[in-house]
Amino acid sequence: MMHNPLQIQNTSNLPRYFWHPSVVYIPNRFGGYQWWMTESPYHPVAELKPYRARWELPCVHYSDDGIHWKNITNNPVDDLTEQQIADEDYLSDPHLVYKDGVLELYYRLTLLTDRQIQGNKTILYKKTSTDGIHWSERIIVADLRRKDDINIWGEQIISQAVIWTGTEYQCWYVDGSGYKKNRGVKITTSKDGVSWQKAKQCTLKDYPDTPWHIDVQKIDGVYHMLCYGDTSGKLAHLTSADGCNWQYNMIALTPSHTMGSFYSQYIYRSCAVKEGEYIDIYFSAATAKRSYIGLLRTKDWNTFEHVSPRFNITYGIDVCVELMGKVLKKIQKKLHIG
Repeated sequence: MMHNPLQIQNTSNLPRYFWHPSVVYIPNRFGGYQWWMTESPYHPVAELKPYRARWELPCVHYSDDGIHWKNITNNPVDDLTEQQIADEDYLSDPHLVYKDGVLELYYRLTLLTDRQIQGNKTILYKKTSTDGIHWSERIIVADLRRKDDINIWGEQIISQAVIWTGTEYQCWYVDGSGYKKNRGVKITTSKDGVSWQKAKQCTLKDYPDTPWHIDVQKIDGVYHMLCYGDTSGKLAHLTSADGCNWQYNMIALTPSHTMGSFYSQYIYRSCAVKEGEYIDIYFSAATAKRSYIGLLRTKDWNTFEHVSPRFNITYGIDVCVELMGKVLKKIQKKLHIG
């Protein structure tokens, strides 16, 4: 059975790619809807003009059912300046938090020099909204050009995952200092979202990979981490009682490597959302041609089922093009063409 990616609407000025989801479920509704998502248009391989990461912009969507998504009229929520585009800087890693009637959107700006990432050139921003449509000006959460912030956070903040516990903010992120050799997960806390405590190193017991992009949620008193591994390309599930000491449990999802599958080549940063008795896992997915967002559902973290719309027009066209390409190659081979 072929599963479909989620149906997500976006504005005409943005590429039809979807990546790096963060989703909140608000039972009492916010802006008239229970489901809110942020994501960024990106593909891990396809080159977009003027450069791939140019379009990795924070976008916001809303939904009645968590499957079919509409875009807000103000997408993207933030953009680069002309000079930043010339420098090939990029925005990335959007993440949503709901707190006391306000949506908070966290995302990064990475400044590049000679196209090489500099460890102290990351700025973590936040914007807020009371309706999901109109967003505040940027608020600086951390600026790693500043020595005080480096002392608190380290030299990199990658794939930040923020929650509000009711008494404090907790933020996990991948510290990219030293790149792959020394990469790990850190946690920091804040009472007001402005002043943060010095980050602590987390332990990931038995985790067999190098963490790259993560999400953390507290569900029924237990912390759950979804961790995309940079070496294996697999999505792992870990749990923790205190948010600092983690135990690896299982691999939740791997690329299918099946023709016609919307996650045949890549998966990436994913997020977990509690809805009633279910836990919904929104995951980044990609073929060699396009990126999508898929949905898994579980009750026990042992068995998972795909949840998808009956049809996704864009995905359907992509599948047809892929199949036609395969057929054409076979014909060319038989006729000794090319």
